[in-house]
Amino acid sequence: MMADRKYTVLVVDDDDGVRKVLAQWVERLGYEPRTADSAEAAIRELEAGGIDVALCDVRMPGADGIWLADRIRERF
Repeated sequence: MMADRKYTVLVVDDDDGVRKVLAQWVERLGYEPRTADSAEAAIRELEAGGIDVALCDVRMPGADGIWLADRIRERF
């Protein structure tokens, strides 16, 4: 039944503390959090499926959040 479905939010942040706090916030709002510490790890999570929305840090080492948003638009 769709009404019982818990939506999944991917939290992407290279800062461990920020990532954990945001994941807790997402969970308290009633969503299922999944986390990634980089844009590359986020792509792997997205490829695994089941992600409804991504909450991304913009400034990360390596590929940043803007790069990730572009890949999400293109592929997912």
